[in-house]
Amino acid sequence: MAMRNITILILLFVPILVISQSGQRRPIWASLPTLANRYFSEADSFSKTFQYDSAIFFYQKASLIYEQLETWEDHVTCYNKIAENYYYKAQYSEAIQQLETGLKTGLERLGKEHNVIAVCYNAFGVIYQHIGQYDKALEYHQQSLQIKQLKPGNDHPEVAKSYLNMGTVYVSKGDYFTALEYFQRSLRIRQLNLDGERFFGSLYLY
Repeated sequence: MAMRNITILILLFVPILVISQSGQRRPIWASLPTLANRYFSEADSFSKTFQYDSAIFFYQKASLIYEQLETWEDHVTCYNKIAENYYYKAQYSEAIQQLETGLKTGLERLGKEHNVIAVCYNAFGVIYQHIGQYDKALEYHQQSLQIKQLKPGNDHPEVAKSYLNMGTVYVSKGDYFTALEYFQRSLRIRQLNLDGERFFGSLYLY
């Protein structure tokens, strides 16, 4: 915690100058959004190549900068991405902890109906399904679905993803008739959108 605070102070108050492509000198904090986005992009690249520890490291670096810039959606998204990579590493408790931290910040800074909150709830649902807590998984998927229905709308592909994820939970519970009902709801929305995406057999973490 002490080292983190020192890093923040350096970023905010030390008047380091950088040279832009145009040759102009400007304080380094003017370049922080670009730096944060670069860290985020590097993290994405590491995640796609299964280098999860490196991905987590760069998401954390990006998250720190987004926090100082008060770009809260990006900050919370970093926590979601960190959780995603812990999920891939089968470190489920750590993934849940990261989601809880991101959710707390998101609710405080963005409100309970923000899309990034829906992403958090969805991720909780996927993780709890994976560890066999099916009722808890459904509870979180339902919360995610309710937010998606408010903003993108009932016929949005994101709603279809929630129905699909809920259907897979019912399959895990052995309730195949209810699962089929949710799969049919998901399929109906996909057909309305005509996006051609192949989605059955997939599980949407984010």
